Amino acid sequence: MAVRLGHLDSVTLSAAFVRNGRMDVVVATNPLARALHAPMFASDTTDRHGCANFARYHFLDPGG
Repeated sequence: MAVRLGHLDSVTLSAAFVRNGRMDVVVATNPLARALHAPMFASDTTDRHGCANFARYHFLDPGG
């Protein structure tokens, strides 16, 4: 499925993100999703490339 990054930015009333089957937020987020999930993106569970992962965060981070 092709995702155009501009489409996510046009979603302004809700959080929007693209993830893969491994729960990685790999492609893009809009500003609301980035704000809503800010603790996950700032967590030590985020990999060295800045790729956040919902499962890693919720199971391995004390704040999850």
